[in-house]
Amino acid sequence: MLSKEDSREFHPEESHRDILFRSMDNFRRQEILCDVVLIADGTRFPAHKNVLAAGSSYFLGLFTTDMKEQNETEVNFEDFKSSTMDELLCYIYTGEVNLTETNAKDLVFAADYLLVGGLKRKGSEFLEDTLTPGNCLSVRSFAETFDCPELQTKAECYILDNFVEVSRCEEFLSLDPVQLERLISCDGLVVDEETQVFEALLQWTKNDEEKRRASFPALLRCIRLPFISKYYIVENMETEPLIRDSLDCMRLVYQVMKHFAFRSQLSEDATTYDPATNKWQEVAPLSVSRGGPCVIAHKYVYAIGGKTEHGSEAEIGVYMKTAERFDARANTWTEIPAMQTRRAYAGGVAMNDRLYVIGGTQDDLLSAHNTCEVFDCLSETWGFIASLVIPRALGGVAYLNGRIYVLGGKKNCRERTDKMEMYDLELNEWTVMGTVPNCIGGIQCCAVSLNRDLVNSLQSITRNVP
Repeated sequence: MLSKEDSREFHPEESHRDILFRSMDNFRRQEILCDVVLIADGTRFPAHKNVLAAGSSYFLGLFTTDMKEQNETEVNFEDFKSSTMDELLCYIYTGEVNLTETNAKDLVFAADYLLVGGLKRKGSEFLEDTLTPGNCLSVRSFAETFDCPELQTKAECYILDNFVEVSRCEEFLSLDPVQLERLISCDGLVVDEETQVFEALLQWTKNDEEKRRASFPALLRCIRLPFISKYYIVENMETEPLIRDSLDCMRLVYQVMKHFAFRSQLSEDATTYDPATNKWQEVAPLSVSRGGPCVIAHKYVYAIGGKTEHGSEAEIGVYMKTAERFDARANTWTEIPAMQTRRAYAGGVAMNDRLYVIGGTQDDLLSAHNTCEVFDCLSETWGFIASLVIPRALGGVAYLNGRIYVLGGKKNCRERTDKMEMYDLELNEWTVMGTVPNCIGGIQCCAVSLNRDLVNSLQSITRNVP
């Protein structure tokens, strides 16, 4: 038997809430105890002020602040469709809504206007699942207008990942010059070849050439022309009237062709620097010109992989997996076993009788390697180690306290990375450690040991820099 001070709390069953919501919705539909009428597209919707205020911050303010609608029995929404108002009221009363490709945007618009956050989220999530090459641009614009950040991010990623398909759709041809510039300038744009970006620009311009011709030179500067074959430039770009008839465009193409003409400057020459005499001295040349990493181990200099201009495909050169070793005492270069993968723009570091070669590319940075190789200087054999978490070329590499660090670099010709990774030799595992201040590529790194007095002095100087 319970005493007067005893109490027992009963929590309502879920079905009780369902019954309550359903009853209120039935009251609305049967016009029982309704005290306000919402009008949309000429259709009248009887409702209850207290329910509307509970489900919408807009209605709460409308019915409780000193506004003329506070005591009025009708509220007109001229911009709402009747079907939109019907679904919106169903959601406010029951939490249920029937979303379709036809009504989703209208419901997000209405929910944004009436401050019904739950419905706005549901509508945004629904639109994320309906993205196609033909609608993603308008969805992104819609998300930006109505402050749907997650939908906007999803749409932008979809556009970048599917650029070629998107560029063939009607919405792409309707972009204004500012929107197009923002899109084709983005580092995250995914294409197989840079020519696809140029051809998309050409298609967009010719869709309304009279109005868009003036924007073409500025937009052409957004194309990564050095990554386009010089043969394509000669055969397809120099003959294009939009380029040929524009002095600015022809200057731009000329600069790129000049780049092709002078970039074959890799040399087999090698020089050494003597700090004691502060002089440079020529030594034996490499067996072949190469642009690849050099590392020092066991008093030898190793030149590994790289890209040489000696090849049948002169415009892109040849990516190499060969390597050679310089003996300063004998002043000779000797070929060593080749890597298992062709790679240029890789990172290199030496540690404990081993050479580590990190990432790189073999296709003019259309994509970067995530694979890494190690050379045993004693057995003169190559093998793979764990792959990078993030593929990269032109990353900075350094060794410190038994670990290898790689930071920055490029995932492809358009996309850089600001992520740093650490390689644990014992675990044979790469781990993402954080980010560097900027997305940078082509950097050189080293580990430096400083005594405590110098560190304290540097910290003091840093703190007092204005």
